[in-house]
Parts: sequence; C-alpha cells; structure tokens
Amino acid sequence: MKTRHLLLLLSAVVALASCQDKPEPAPAPASIKVTIPSDGPLSVYRWSASDEIRIGEGAFKLKEGAGTQTGIFDGTPAKDSYYTISYPADITSVDSYKAYSLTGQTQTGNGSVQHLALTALVEDANTWEDVTLSKEWAASKNGAFYSNGVVALTLNLPADAGALTGIVLEASGVEFPTNNSGTATADALQLGLANVTASSAVTAYLAVSEKEVNLDAGALKLTIVGDKNYSIFVPQAVKMGGGILTEITVSDASAWTAYVPIKGAGTEASPYVLTSTEHMEEIAGLLVEDKTVWFELGADIDMGTIADWNPLNIIPPYNLGVHFDGKNHTISNFTCKAGTYPSFFGVLNGTVQNLTFDNANIEGSGKSGIVAGYVGTNIGSNDVPDYVNAKITGVTVKNSTVTSDSYAGGIGAQVSCPAPISDCHAINTTVTSTGERVGGIFGQVGASGLNVGASVTNCTAENISAKAQKNVGALIGVTYCPVSACTGSGRVTSNLESTKEVSVGGLIGHIENTTVSDCSASTVVELTESGRSIGGFVGTFKGSKIERCFSTGEVIGTYRNTGGFVGLIQASAIPATIENCYCTGKVSSKEYLGGFVGLLDNQPKDVVIKNCYASGDVEGTSFAVGGFIGHGGGCTVYQCINCAAWSKVVKAGTIGSGNWSSGAFSGVTYPLTTLTGNYRNPAMELTAYWVPAADYDHPDVSPTSPLIKQDGAASKATACANGQDGYPQFAYHGHVAAGKTLSQLASTTLGWDASVWDFSGELPVLKK
Repeated sequence: MKTRHLLLLLSAVVALASCQDKPEPAPAPASIKVTIPSDGPLSVYRWSASDEIRIGEGAFKLKEGAGTQTGIFDGTPAKDSYYTISYPADITSVDSYKAYSLTGQTQTGNGSVQHLALTALVEDANTWEDVTLSKEWAASKNGAFYSNGVVALTLNLPADAGALTGIVLEASGVEFPTNNSGTATADALQLGLANVTASSAVTAYLAVSEKEVNLDAGALKLTIVGDKNYSIFVPQAVKMGGGILTEITVSDASAWTAYVPIKGAGTEASPYVLTSTEHMEEIAGLLVEDKTVWFELGADIDMGTIADWNPLNIIPPYNLGVHFDGKNHTISNFTCKAGTYPSFFGVLNGTVQNLTFDNANIEGSGKSGIVAGYVGTNIGSNDVPDYVNAKITGVTVKNSTVTSDSYAGGIGAQVSCPAPISDCHAINTTVTSTGERVGGIFGQVGASGLNVGASVTNCTAENISAKAQKNVGALIGVTYCPVSACTGSGRVTSNLESTKEVSVGGLIGHIENTTVSDCSASTVVELTESGRSIGGFVGTFKGSKIERCFSTGEVIGTYRNTGGFVGLIQASAIPATIENCYCTGKVSSKEYLGGFVGLLDNQPKDVVIKNCYASGDVEGTSFAVGGFIGHGGGCTVYQCINCAAWSKVVKAGTIGSGNWSSGAFSGVTYPLTTLTGNYRNPAMELTAYWVPAADYDHPDVSPTSPLIKQDGAASKATACANGQDGYPQFAYHGHVAAGKTLSQLASTTLGWDASVWDFSGELPVLKK
C-alpha cells in the first residue's frame, strides 16, 4: 500500500512537471475594427487600401473598408494589460508621435485626402477591440488620446489661376510647428498640388501640428501658386492644432490679389520698383554685400499685414548698401519689434529720400527709430574712422510711436557718419525710452570727441511727445553736429526720479561743441520729477554757438537750472556764445531759474550772451530767481551784453537775507562777471529781498567795476576766494528806460542789427 501510494504520488508530480513545461499556444490572428469619428479633424479622412495601424508591437493591414471611415484590419495582437494603438503604423510610441514630421504633403487631385499626414495615438487603452480614434473612446478605455489637426480649404478662384502647384499659409512674425511637439518649425506651411486645375473651386486639405496656433483676423496670408499666383489675407481669426478641423472658405473669387513680380534690375538706371507688401518682404533677399542696390516705391504700401519686420542691415560690417527713393509715396502701418536696431533699415548704409511713414510702431530694445537705428556708423576707431555712410532727405514720419530702452528718435536713434540730414519731419509722434537720448527726429547726432561731419537742416518736429531719463528734445536729444533752420513743438519731459542733470530742451536736450542757428521751439518743457537743467530751447549748452534762435513754450521745473531759453550753460572745454536769440514762455521752478538762462556753472572758458531777451514771467518757490539769469555761478567769468529782461513778473518765494538773492535781471551775480548795456522792463513786478526804485539805474558791472550789493556797498573780488561769502546778496537789476517798447530800445540804444531783427512790433522778432 505504501509503495503503491508513493508510485501514484511520483506519477502525479511527473505529470504536473510535464504540464508546466508545455509552451502556451501562439496568439491567434484577429480582425480589428477601427473607426474614424464623423466629426473633428480626422473626419475628412477615409481609409486607403495601403493603410496600416499598429497595436502594441504588431502592425495590422487594412482588409476591408477602403474609401470609408470604418476599416477592418488583420493582424496578430499580443496579449497585454494595456495597449498603445497608433496610426500610421510607423508611430511606435508617444515620443515618435511627437516627433512625426508633417512636412512634404502633396495632394493629388482636387478634394483628395489620401495624402494627409494624419497622426493619431491611443496610449494605454485596456482593450484593442472596436477602436474609435477619438478622445472619448480612449477615455472610456482608461487611455489617453493624441491627434494632429487638419486645415480644410474651400477656395473659389479667379478664372485665370490655371494649373495649381501649391498652397502656402504664412503669417508675419509667426513660426509654424511642423511636428506634433512643436520642436520643428517653419515660417510657412506648404501643401503641394498635383493634377489640380482651378476651374472655379478647389478643395484642399493640409495636416497640421497638434501644437496649437492662434492667429488674429487678417493675420493669415493664403497664397495659391500656379500659372498665376494669387494671395488673400483670411479675414477671420484662425485657430489650428490638435483635435481641430480648421475650415477656411474663400467664396468671393474677386477677393484674391494677383502677385505682380518686381520690375527693374536694382541698378541706378533701373531700380527695383516696389508696389506691394509682397515686394517689401522680398527686399532682404535682393540686397548684396558690398554693393548698393536701388529701390523705389511705385505706390503707397500698407504693411499692416507684416506683424514684425526684421531690419534689413544689422550684421557687421553693415555692408548691405541701399538707395531707397519713396517717390513721395507712403508706407503705412509699419511695425518692428526687433531686438537689434529696431527700425526699417537697421543700420542705414546708403540713401533714403522722398518717403513718408504713417502710423509706424517701433517697440524694441537697443537704438531704435522708424527709419534706422543707426544712420551710418563708424566701423573703424575714433582715431582712424572708417564710416558706413548714409544720407536722409525728404523723409517724414507721422502719427507714429517709438518705444525703446536705449537711444531713440522718430527717424533714427543716432547719426554716426558724415550724413547730411535735410527736409525731414516728425509729426504727431511719440518717442519714449527707459534710457536716455531721445528726440522727435533723432536721439543723438554725432559723437563726443569725434567730428563725424553730420548736419541737420530744414527739419521739423511737430506735436512731439518725448520722454526719457535725460537728454530729451522735441527735435534731437543730443547733438555734437550743426543744426540749422529747424523747429520743434509738443511736450518733452524726463522720467528720471533724481535731482541729477536731465538736460531736457524744447528743441534739443544737450548741445555740445557745435553751432545751432536759425531754429525755434514752441514746446512745453515740463518735469514731474526733481531733475535739473531744462530750457525752452535747450536743456544743457556746453559750448560753441547758438544764434538767431527763439523759443515760446512754457518751461515748468521742479528743482534747479530752469531757463526760458537754456537751463544750464557749462563751457568747461570750449567757449559758449548765444547771440540774437529770445524766449517768451513762462518759467516756473524751485530755484536757480531765469527768464533766459537758469544757471551759468563754474567754467574756465568764456561765455558771451549778446543781443538777447526774455519776456516770459518767472516764478520760483525758493531763491536765485532772475528776469534773465537765475544764478551766475560761483566765480564764473561771463559776459552779458545788450540784453533785456522784459518779464512782467519776476517772483522769488524765499527772500530772506540768509538766502541766495533774486533780481530783475540776474538773481545771483559774482564780481568777475561783465554785465554791459542790459535792461529790465520798467513795468516789471519784482518780488525779491532788494527791490529797487522804479527809476533805479543799475550801473554796468565788470571785474574792474564792482557790483553794487544789496546793502549799497561795492562787492569785492575776494568774495569768491573767501568761500563765496556765505549766501551773497548779489542781485543785479540792470538799466531802465521808461516809456520805450523793447523794439524801440533794441533798435536804438542797444543797436541790434536791423538785418536780423524785425522791430515793427512791441517786441522784436527775428526775420525769416
């Protein structure tokens, strides 16, 4: 019994072992039904006889259903708990789905879908039976669904479009994803066409990335390529991406615009003639290194469909030469947001003439302007200049904005070559920078210590709004080069929260080592912060000459160095002369303010102000207030000859003896100063510590003829050497000639030149 039982047990163990070693049967082939949903981007597709779908590691071939949305696929499924189902079969994972390229699509025949690079993937479904390629089916099987998008185009076309070879979708400034992850991009989506002839309508399909793209109305440009190219900007907003069927219909065949090739050869004798937005986009490809290419406009061009222009010449050595003649046409709605020299040209190498920009918008970083970031430039050194040369004449910008973090101007940020700038205009334009050197025309002309030989002539800045930290003018922020016969108007200010120099002027912010002549400003100069050195014509003047110029705008300061004409004169390197100039705007600030000049700072070089007047009221909340000069500067050597303080009101807010003095002509004047033949308005209302009698005639002052102080004693030249003698009361009131207009006084007693001045009114004005 025991033996028998043991044999039976051994037999059972052997049988069990034999059963465990026996291999499982191979998976049986199966037929799988896969359905394309009737809505969504996949709905346009129909199964093709050559289609394959992948389930796990196995590929399944279409058995039945070609031409329909339900296909029966044959293959051998591997048994698993979760399944990845993908189409087409060469997609083996989520990663390969994401990397799948959607380029190279060519549609054969009108309305065909067999070319579509459709991609769909169900990840980790718990079954492979009765598959529907949709998000809902995948979710019901505990899986995730991915698919690309499709653009469906129904296009009524012009009768002469002929045989089509392609369709292009593009949008200015937009990079389109060309795989499902968006890691590959192109500046346009392209669909090839074969055996498609446009009789009246074309239906075309283009597979697009899962990565979503949203375009504003009018942003998407659609072009058909064929016997004759046509384009249209899709009027509605467009959204394309995963799970989206984007339908675009053009029902009006007359809405298309035919492409006209650029005429000309790009030479002086035969310039390229630009007449469309498409032509503008072709300019960059026509430029040639070390050569000047000639262009001209043949029509006004609206660039509103180009969302973000790439400046034409921004790569050193800036050798793409151009001669661009607008032929008095207008470029409208130009926009540039580039990070390098945002503007039309970038670095202008050549000539721009007879051109208007209307409603331009520059928003960038770096030196910014509508025409150019740099007008020419020095690619050598300051010791051995090597210029990229430029010229601008007859150019206007209007109704435009420039926003930057660096130098900025309505036309250009900086002129950096021997450029003649003439007959240029900025109208109703706003220029703003978080940096410095901003102007309605240019941020800076020339360079300190480098005579680039530029000039600005017959230019205007009308109704300009300009703002930066410092060096701001309605026309130019800073100039080291001659300016003549120019005007400015509008409002300028500084956004620097500091009591430092801001140099804001009605025409020019800062003038240094150059001549400005026959110019005027009617600009409101107003500070909201506590900066100093602002003037109705110029903020800071550091030498050379200003002649036959005037300003009429109000000057509103909050701190020091505020003048109706110039805020600060600082001739530290070269002499400074102002001759035959005047200002009429009201001046208000805290202290160191004058009807003509706020402060003449300590300087070793000569300063001469001759044959000038100020007639605007002057009101300070503190001290050192003067009808012509606010503060003469400690120990400053300067001459003021045959000038007039013709204000009706000169008012100091602080008039005690322990403060700086204020006066009808000069608030604070030191013994080394020369004041000769200077007059005050007999009707002036003066509020100061020392108010002279109405007929008091203040004697002329020179280093050898001491100033009469408040207490009647002569001041001493040693006052400067002795620590300025505290707060000296060195007010100067000038001469008085009752019963005469300023024109009568200037034409006779002062001897102003009748060839320069018009004396027909009560106040003299400059002849044109």
